[in-house]
Amino acid sequence: MIRMPWDNATAPSAMIEITDACNISCACCYKKPGNRFRTLAEIERDIEDACRLRPIHTLTISGGEPTLHPDLMAIIGRIKRRGLFAFLLTNGMLVDRDTIGRLKQAGLDAILFHVDAGQQRPDLARARDVNAVKARLAGLARMAASAGMDVSASMTLTEQNQDQLVGIVDFFLGNRDLNFLFLARGIQPESYYRGPNGQADPAHAPGLTLQSLIGRMRQAHGLEPYSFIPARTGQETNWITYFIPIVYHRSGYHLFKSIGSRADLALMLLHRAITGRFTQKTTQNALITLVRTVVNGLATGRPGATLRFVARMLRPGTALRHKMIVYDHGPTWTAGGELSYCEYCATAIVRDGALVPCCLADYRPEGA
Repeated sequence: MIRMPWDNATAPSAMIEITDACNISCACCYKKPGNRFRTLAEIERDIEDACRLRPIHTLTISGGEPTLHPDLMAIIGRIKRRGLFAFLLTNGMLVDRDTIGRLKQAGLDAILFHVDAGQQRPDLARARDVNAVKARLAGLARMAASAGMDVSASMTLTEQNQDQLVGIVDFFLGNRDLNFLFLARGIQPESYYRGPNGQADPAHAPGLTLQSLIGRMRQAHGLEPYSFIPARTGQETNWITYFIPIVYHRSGYHLFKSIGSRADLALMLLHRAITGRFTQKTTQNALITLVRTVVNGLATGRPGATLRFVARMLRPGTALRHKMIVYDHGPTWTAGGELSYCEYCATAIVRDGALVPCCLADYRPEGA
């Protein structure tokens, strides 16, 4: 596992919140609800600030629920005019084929659908039914992918559904339309941030440890963490990623088990040296995925496994893709009573000309 070569000043991503209004309720939400929609002038300033504060590659549009904003298409256009990768986070409630078409026409590059069992939403009569959640996600992903959009999914893991982790990852790996899966440990910040013993609702207490998740991913799928963001205090990391080259064929798929190495780090640094910035959200490119796979396999001393994977890719009727999984363990309390969170936030929110960690943007404990 390699440490990502970014810091707060060089991370290639940031997030803008265009509204705090939302049309569903999530059991674990970092955002305080409201009913304000930011003006285009305010959003333009946020975009300018993001570009000033970081060498941005990917700018994420968030909320609240951003599809509620009447000027969403114009906002996407302003992001694209700056040559940025435009990424939209949505619960998908208002997304249909017409909306997908208009988003694509406006220039949107990628979309992430947040649908999980901890939400109260009218399109899922049985929100606690993980199969219903998967079916809804699959339908949204198919719709967006058919329009040529890069598609991601997000789910929250709590004490109530953490046993579904393996099934969620199986669903993601088996779905050709999904390229990125964001998993987050669910907490209720208004109670959790009171102090190291302030969890008021044990149903959302941090029962899932980072090491137990890593162990489950290793046992069920043979996957090893690829990279991490260091924590400010107390522990090694609160944020890990998995990079997964995958060959789809008629009867299923085969994975290549990437292990982060110095060679991978060198490729990231080379890209920055050439372009002047790191890359955050990447589109599918079979040639680049092949090169990264071969470099990773040889750098980690696995020439046989690498050749077998390449051989599978060369068979008729196959498709090579790459997938990524990010797990955000969120803030944790150390034994000394300090709040530990990421050294820098990959999804930092632009607020009043500054970057604020997304997990602390609305509920900020004293001293954080």
